[in-house]
Amino acid sequence: NHVSAWIITHPHPDHAGAFNVIAAEPGDIVIDEIYTVDVNYERYKETAHYWDAIEVYEVFSSLIPEMDNVYLVHEGDYFSCLGLDFNVINAWDDFVDTFNNNLCNKGSMCFVVSGEENSMLFMADTESPVEDEILNRHKDELDVDYIQLGHHGNWGPTTKFYDNTNPRAVFFDSTRFIFESEGYDASELKAYFENRGIDIYTFETQPNQVELK
Repeated sequence: NHVSAWIITHPHPDHAGAFNVIAAEPGDIVIDEIYTVDVNYERYKETAHYWDAIEVYEVFSSLIPEMDNVYLVHEGDYFSCLGLDFNVINAWDDFVDTFNNNLCNKGSMCFVVSGEENSMLFMADTESPVEDEILNRHKDELDVDYIQLGHHGNWGPTTKFYDNTNPRAVFFDSTRFIFESEGYDASELKAYFENRGIDIYTFETQPNQVELK
């Protein structure tokens, strides 16, 4: 019941929904710090699709002003928790506002978590249109041990982006469905990492665990 840091990369239902429920009635749960992105509500409202379920963000945005432990992060920010350093390499900013769709995903908080011995890149639900901007700003910071692949490993950053990384293992936070169904490109990305000899983990290989030291 004690959360040192709750990181909400973007306010889609599958990323912020549980927080909304718990923050409204925390009970015995104690949350030390909350990190999330600074959403441009007007642009989000203008461009939102039905799958965005923008009402989840509206609930979220009604809760956090009452909390004094919420930090809105931006690209280039750093913070620390539990002896690990967090380097934010993407977040909702003016660049994201220039797009006409899927702003919530494109404005996902991406970050590198580094310990003394190893590191991991979290790509949240980022998509390929923002990959060049991330590379322009942070190409030299992508040499990590592990990667949580963008957008569940499907319709996210392309192999062009991942060519700049050299992980020991990657994580598709996905089920078998997206590898076997038509219209998804996760199987191509999976083959790309297989050809590079990189270990691959999915929901099928759970329980999966990473220890950053």
